[in-house]
Amino acid sequence: MNSLSFSHFLYLEVEILKSEFINGKYYNKTY
Repeated sequence: MNSLSFSHFLYLEVEILKSEFINGKYYNKTY
């Protein structure tokens, strides 16, 4: 795996984690 695809993979992982965290906070606050 070259560095470009690895950094892209890390970026996607961070975006998924951030969206899950934001959605979790939103749902906890709403319900």
